[in-house]
Amino acid sequence: SPAFYTNYGTNAITVAAPGGDAYLPAIGVDENDDGEDDYAWFYDLVLNTTADVTFEEEDVDDDDGKEPVGYLGAEPAYGWKAGTSMAAPQVAGAAALIKSENPDYNANQVEAVLKRTADVPDDYDKAYYGAGFVDLLEAVQD
Repeated sequence: SPAFYTNYGTNAITVAAPGGDAYLPAIGVDENDDGEDDYAWFYDLVLNTTADVTFEEEDVDDDDGKEPVGYLGAEPAYGWKAGTSMAAPQVAGAAALIKSENPDYNANQVEAVLKRTADVPDDYDKAYYGAGFVDLLEAVQD
């Protein structure tokens, strides 16, 4: 279901936010009418690699007289992502793989492959959600 902050269908400028990443129990969402708040967004999230980055201020001034910030490192981690935060990098990566398999394709051809090979569930609203879910294997074999 759409995120609570979408204005889809208001005949204004549309800001579609399918899924979003809101903490829905905080606004009283009860998806299955059992009297308890649900994490509706949880089921559409994608587990992705992330990093916990550590910075530390240093006491030494640099040549410009500014206090530098020191990068200490990053610990590998995992995190749940949703909406355009996850969709945009997935589609960009898929487009890059299609282009690597078809170096002569222009942007319109890559887009056409993504749309033609997308997985579209029976109850899917293309007017709201777009062309479908990326089917990467199908796209690179197209």
